[in-house]
Amino acid sequence: MAFLRRPLAIVAALTTALSIAFLNDSFAGTFSEKITRTVRQFSPHLAAKMRPPLTPVIRDPSAKRAIHICGRPRWVFVLVFSIVSFILWSVSCGILTVLWAFAIGLLGTLVLNFKIIFWFAYLFL
Repeated sequence: MAFLRRPLAIVAALTTALSIAFLNDSFAGTFSEKITRTVRQFSPHLAAKMRPPLTPVIRDPSAKRAIHICGRPRWVFVLVFSIVSFILWSVSCGILTVLWAFAIGLLGTLVLNFKIIFWFAYLFL
C-alpha cells in the first residue's frame, strides 16, 4: 500500500540501501565486476574505460588497495547515491518519516545499552 501512496519513497529507500551496501568491500567489488561484464557484452571499448587505474605492486601484505567501482573510487559512488537518496527522500516527503525512524531507533539503542528499562522497572514495581 505504501508503494501506491509514495512510490518515490520506495526508490529512495533502495538508493539508500545501495549507498550503504557500497561501503562493503565484497559487495562493491562484485557489483563492479558484474556491471563491467554486462557492459563488455555490448561495448568492449566502454568496458575497458571502466577498469580501475593500474596500481604498482606493493609487497607489503598489510597495505590495502583502494576499492574502485566501474573505474571510479568507491567514495564517489557512495557520495552520489547518498545525495540522490536524500533528494528523493525530500521530494517524496518521506524525510520526516526517516528522521522519526532514526530517532526511535537511536532511542531504542540508548535504552537497551544503558539498561534504563531495569531502572524504570525498579521505580515502578
